[in-house]
Order: sequence, then C-alpha cells, then structure tokens
Amino acid sequence: MTRSRVVSTLALLAALAGAVLVIRPSGARPAVVVTPDQQVSQVAAANPGRDLVLAPGTHRGVVVDRRMTLRADAGAIVEGPVEIDASGVRVEGLVVRGGSSGFIVRAADDVVLDHVDVASTELHGIEVVDAAAHIRSCSITGLTSPHAQGIEVRSSGARAHTVIDGCRIDGGQEGVITHVSWVEIRDNEVTGTTMRGIAVSEMSEGIIERNRVHDARGNAIYCGDMSHCEIRENEVRAMSATPGGPRMASGQAVVGWYYSTLRLRGNDVAVSATPAVDVYSGSITTDRFPLTRWPPGWRGALPAAVVVGIGLAVLVALRVLLAPLTTWLRRRHASRRAARIDPSLGWWALGVVIAVQGFHVIEHAVQVFQVYVADAEQRSGLVGQHVDTEWLHFAFNVTVLGGIAVVLWLARGDLLNRTDHALTWLLAGTAVQVWHVTEHVARVIQYVRTGLSPAPGIIGDDFGLIWFHFGINVPVIVGLAMATLVITRSVLQTRVTPASSREPRRLWPPPAMAR
Repeated sequence: MTRSRVVSTLALLAALAGAVLVIRPSGARPAVVVTPDQQVSQVAAANPGRDLVLAPGTHRGVVVDRRMTLRADAGAIVEGPVEIDASGVRVEGLVVRGGSSGFIVRAADDVVLDHVDVASTELHGIEVVDAAAHIRSCSITGLTSPHAQGIEVRSSGARAHTVIDGCRIDGGQEGVITHVSWVEIRDNEVTGTTMRGIAVSEMSEGIIERNRVHDARGNAIYCGDMSHCEIRENEVRAMSATPGGPRMASGQAVVGWYYSTLRLRGNDVAVSATPAVDVYSGSITTDRFPLTRWPPGWRGALPAAVVVGIGLAVLVALRVLLAPLTTWLRRRHASRRAARIDPSLGWWALGVVIAVQGFHVIEHAVQVFQVYVADAEQRSGLVGQHVDTEWLHFAFNVTVLGGIAVVLWLARGDLLNRTDHALTWLLAGTAVQVWHVTEHVARVIQYVRTGLSPAPGIIGDDFGLIWFHFGINVPVIVGLAMATLVITRSVLQTRVTPASSREPRRLWPPPAMAR
C-alpha cells in the first residue's frame, strides 16, 4: 500500500469516528429542575442518580440526604440553612441568604461546596461538623451577629482533612475557626473580623498558607489550645487592636496560645503591633514540621527504602550463611539416585507461590501507602478490611511456607544438579518465612489469651507492625524471585549450548579423586 493510500485511509477512519461521536446520543441524563415549591430531598428520591438544578425563585428547607450534584440557575436563592447529611455531595453556585447558617455539613465525607455565595446569615456562613469538605471559591459576607463566624470546622478530627481555598470572607468575630479538626486553609482573603482572622484551636492541626488577612482587628492568625500549625507565605496588613480586648488581640500578625506549636515560613507581615508574632502560656515556634498527625505525603514512604534495605541485607546474610549447607547437600545428592519426580512440577509450584506471595507484598505496600502517604480511612490494604483476622493471617503465611516446602521437595533434584545459587536463595527466603510464621504463631496465642487485635507478636510491635510485616514479606518474594532467575538462566544456557560441546558433569567426587 502506498503512502498516499495509507494517509487517505487514516483520514477516512478519522472522519467516520468523528461522525459516530457526533451522531451517537449522549449517555449522560439531563439534570432535573427543582422548582421553588418542591423539596430537594423528595425530588432526589424520585430521581436517583440525577443531577438537580434549582430553578429561579426562593427555595426553603433545602436538605441533601443522598449523594448528588446540586446546582442553581441564575435567579435561584436559597433561604438558609442548606443541610447536607450525605457523603459525596457536590454543590455548585448556590446563593444562600439568611438563616442561622448558610450551609451545615454533618457526618459526611467528600463534600464539595464550589462557588457558593452566603450573605446575611446570623451565626455561621458555613458549618462543618464531624465531616470532611472541600470549600472553594466561596463568598461569605454580611454576617449579622457580632459573634458570628465565617467558616467553622469542629469535631472532625476522625475525618479526612477539610480544605478551604480561594474564599472571600468579610466580617464576623472570626473568619475561619477550627476545633479538634485537621484543616488546610489556603489562598483565602479575610477582612473585617473583630477578634481573629484565621484561628486553628482546640487541639486542631492545620496548614495556613498563602492567605491574605487585612483591615481587621484582634490578630490575623491564631494557633491555640494545644494546636499545631504550619503557617507559611501568608500576607498580613493593616491590623488593629480589639477595643477592650486581651493582650493577644492587640493587632498581632500571629499569636500562639497554650502549649501550641507553630512553624512560620515566608510570611509577609506589615503590622504596627510589637512583637508581630507573640506566643503565650507554653506555646513555642519551631523549625521542624509541627503537624504530628498529618500525613506527610510521599515523604512518609521514604522509610520504606530503609525497611526494604534491612530486609534485603538479612536475606543476603542468610544466603551467605546457608551456602555451606547447600554445598553439603549437593555432595550428598551426588552419591544418590536421581529423584524420579518431574522437576517441572516444582517450577509450576514455585510460580504459584510467587504469585500468591507477590499479591501479599502488594497488599502490604498498599497498606503502607494508605497509612503513611494518603492517611486514608481504610488502612487494611486492598482486600484486608474483609479478611482482617489473626487466624486468617496465620493460615495464609503457613500456606506460603507449605508451598515453599512443596517446591523444595518436588524440584530438589533439579535444584541440586544445576547450581548452588538457586537453592541457596530459596533456602534464605524460606528462613525468613519461617520467622514470619513464628511471629504469627505468637500473635495468634496473644489474640486467644487477651483478645488483642492486631496482636503485637514477638518483635513486630517494637518496629511498628505495618513496617515490620511489609519489611519481612519483601525478602521472601525476593528470595523466590532470585531462585527463579538463577534456574531460568541455567535452563537457557543448557538449551543454547550445542549437544556435541556439552560434556557430562561429574559433581562428586572430583576427577582427581576418581582416579
């Protein structure tokens, strides 16, 4: 086929594909319109899985009790509060006016409030209670009570982080305040507050980053009540003292109070208060990352390199120690009859054991990621949450050890005839697995006696159970894999060597002794 025909054919196929895409009806169902005289919860129940759009007019009593996306047409106004009691809810472009609060998110995860506009509420613009939400590009203005708060996140320490970014908050006693929660407060603008611009308090932990706090009273950024705060690259301007307020509300840029830990990096501060950063009652500033319970991202996986290194070092040490045993076994085998078992059965068994143990290693690697990188709520690996019992872990590891024993028995003749290295690697991996099973025997005994789950084992708890069992599984799979590589290389070399050039191999005794 000539080049021109190839080009013409490709162009024709592309045109046909484009026509199919244009003509094919869309799989997405149209959104359902909710009129002001209808209830969102009732319309959602009658149209499961459909997006809802609020029609122009004033909507009252909006309750979201199931996973959905809720949007608003121009001219739609909601009388607050909007109550969200379900996970996975996405709200876009709602305009909320009046009520005690604009939004109340309760006992839910993965809630998104995007480009919402809240004004003239009494106590809160947005409340997040025992929940996790992503609040972005919001606007909160005109709070009517002198004690009002723009955004409050409370009692959410058992949830994932609540993220507040790109919001504009004007007025209220506090712009953003947290209690016993993990928060990320980024790229927001806070003005007109009377006590604190951004406050992370009551044993909360938070990153406060790239925010602008200006033209406000009291202090701009507060970290108090045994909280931990990472405060970086914020801009603070034009702060003044709260009339009749305490010393910590004297127009400071940053205040730490009551055994809190703060780290400040790259902040741009221009305030008249001296000092601009003030700490009280046992609070300290530090040069180290202060968030003790915070997931460090991929940095949390760095210890895996050390754990794997230690595991491989143990494997190599065992291989060296077991080399004399392998040599003795080969000498002993040379004086016996060859085994009458097809060694290929052993190699098939080895493949099965590697597949099972490989999945086990993946499970532990996923668990390391969940705990030390993602700080996920589910921390038992891929399927561990369904089978996470001491008895099952024990049975699984005994099965792996039994599978290795079967491999050693079925392939013993081929292992001893071909090379020392494959057997030595296999024995080293077996030794590690023997200790692994011993640990699980101890854990089962501890579980039966005390009911403790997960049980600590013999030394696992001293190193951290997650790291220890990840680290002990890695050398087992590496030992099996190295044995497979060595035996595969030996087989390939045997096949490519011409039969006429191969001489019979005499393993024992050496030629000199044979004479």
